[in-house]
Amino acid sequence: MVCADDAVYLVTDKHVVTLDVAGHVRSKPLLGEPPHGPVSSSYADQASVYVGINAGEWGGGLFRIDVASGQSIHIDLGGKEQSCQKAKNPVCGPVTGIAAMPGKPGCIAVSVGLVHFMTSGGIAELCGDYASRFYVQGFTSSLWASLAKRQSEKGSLETVAFFGVVADNDKLLGVAVGHVYAFDGHGKATENELPSMKLVGGIRVSFSHAGLVFVMTDINQRRSVSGPVPMIVTR
Repeated sequence: MVCADDAVYLVTDKHVVTLDVAGHVRSKPLLGEPPHGPVSSSYADQASVYVGINAGEWGGGLFRIDVASGQSIHIDLGGKEQSCQKAKNPVCGPVTGIAAMPGKPGCIAVSVGLVHFMTSGGIAELCGDYASRFYVQGFTSSLWASLAKRQSEKGSLETVAFFGVVADNDKLLGVAVGHVYAFDGHGKATENELPSMKLVGGIRVSFSHAGLVFVMTDINQRRSVSGPVPMIVTR
């Protein structure tokens, strides 16, 4: 179920159902390739419903469903230049979050993240039918520091894994292990440490940022060895 400003959308394995603000219900059979795998995130605009898949070490991806026709397609987040079918690409992996891209109507940001011994991920941008890398940053975890040093001439072995993304006024926020990244309208990133968490009912959370909640979760451990990772939730 996806709650948008003008409607609520229900996606099943066979249909996409629209319930608008006037109480009208429309149902379309799903055509093409339906979303399959563990659903991690969803987002909707006036034309499409987006479904993110996070299967941990077994990958993931993004599906877009046209609400008018019911057509469902799998989006290649690598784009034409670095298609996921052609080469290893950090943004071709488990999708962990979807959000509107501030200042770019019709565009969305998609966070990708995996910590499975090594870390990989990034943020992709999708505008219409065109997908591209928005942000990928090299990273070296302590486990692989010595190996990375020996292979530094070949570039970073790992990239920052993102576990959520939200639109916060005119900025895009992405959350990674230990850090929050704020992106301005030009894609420039400011990196800050995660806010301190407090234990509430056995769950580590932070309400330090107005309109947002940071939550530590180990749900990803069902499909990877990530350990606790942060989520970012709007409120």
